[in-house]
Amino acid sequence: MRCYSKNDVLGPNIIPIGGHFIDNFRTNIWGTTRFMCTLRQGPNYRHYQNFTAFKQFSYKDYGGLWDWRAREDGIYLKKRPGLHVRNPVNMHKVYDWIY
Repeated sequence: MRCYSKNDVLGPNIIPIGGHFIDNFRTNIWGTTRFMCTLRQGPNYRHYQNFTAFKQFSYKDYGGLWDWRAREDGIYLKKRPGLHVRNPVNMHKVYDWIY
């Protein structure tokens, strides 16, 4: 896993099966914070996906908790309800792996 924004780089990290990675960050005052991520899996990490893991919608959007899960058949997202989550959603598949 490797994620980056205009100002930060997270990883690369190898996350074991069943493991997790948590990061907290502050959004910027202009409402333009964005994190892009690359996940890889499978034999020799051949399967991958590049995606927007977080995108701030306005300066009033503080992000909330975006819960991403890598599974055998793809990448899933759940936005947890709370004060700063604009549109909470249940866990659902967002991306397939690229082979």
